[in-house]
Amino acid sequence: MIYIGKSLLIVFPIWNFVHIAGNGVWQLTESIITMEIDDIFEIIFRQNAFKVSSVDDLDHLREGLEDNFDNAKFFFQHDDEFEKAIMETLYEDALMTSFDEPMVRRALQLGYYPMAMRGRVFKSADMDDTVLPQKECRNFLDFVFQSYGKGIYRATPTVRYHAKKLIIKPEDFHVSKKFKGWVSGKFSDCTIAFNRNFDLCLNELIKAYPDTWLFPPLAGILKNIHENPDTVSVDSVELWRGNELIAGEIGFVTKNAYASLSGFHKEDDSGTVQMLALGKYLFNNGFAYWDLGMEIDYKYRFGAKDYDRDGQEALYDTLLADLKKFTGREIPLAELV
Repeated sequence: MIYIGKSLLIVFPIWNFVHIAGNGVWQLTESIITMEIDDIFEIIFRQNAFKVSSVDDLDHLREGLEDNFDNAKFFFQHDDEFEKAIMETLYEDALMTSFDEPMVRRALQLGYYPMAMRGRVFKSADMDDTVLPQKECRNFLDFVFQSYGKGIYRATPTVRYHAKKLIIKPEDFHVSKKFKGWVSGKFSDCTIAFNRNFDLCLNELIKAYPDTWLFPPLAGILKNIHENPDTVSVDSVELWRGNELIAGEIGFVTKNAYASLSGFHKEDDSGTVQMLALGKYLFNNGFAYWDLGMEIDYKYRFGAKDYDRDGQEALYDTLLADLKKFTGREIPLAELV
């Protein structure tokens, strides 16, 4: 072990896939690599997180998270920044035991955020602790692991129940005075569309944020839910200039509320315009509220207010039973001013 300030580096054997040319076989070889602080964080989380192994567990997620947090807080120092971050994560995030589509669907229905955390594989035993059935090494590489040049990474599925979430209700939505000028100016030829090209929007998002939590197993499940909505839908919101996608996001609808998961933009101000156009559409068409997830300062500019878990549950209980659907019509921005 090597200590550098408060950082702990551990030289550890790590398993890497090496392709044997000519016969299409993959085998594991051992090499030496340094364990970094993120690796330690992921290992501690996996060991201490509340486990969700069935759809039923999600119906008691708050109780499970808070009971687990109360038990774990005796083992961590709240004045240590690293351990404080562990505790904050344990309070909000549960570990799903697999990338399971029914569990992801149920999480979305309840307004929770399915996510994923990456962690490196450090020993052969971890190969039996993967998050998908082990079939063949090609499937490992394609669906279970992400390689970032420092070994093989496993994808750890999680579900988040925010301790504090930013939400916009119709009466609180604030439209920037700049919006009208943008729509009549540099974005005058733009339209907003929903699900015009979900795959492209998802790929552009992953390209913009290669270290995103949208690992292939989770992205595949979200795509399947998009293609097969039931009591929840996964949708893309897209800002187009002709045939060029210049901003977009992936989100989901549960009942008559919409939640943003993650977005990207390619031009200055295009992300803001996409969000303003989305907000105008949502509240012109009867959506009860817009869930923006975790606290980030820029979200307050749109009128977001923070809600604790009691507040989130009170809002959720007001939702209508029927699932709201987005229009299939592409909308010129001028119609939303």
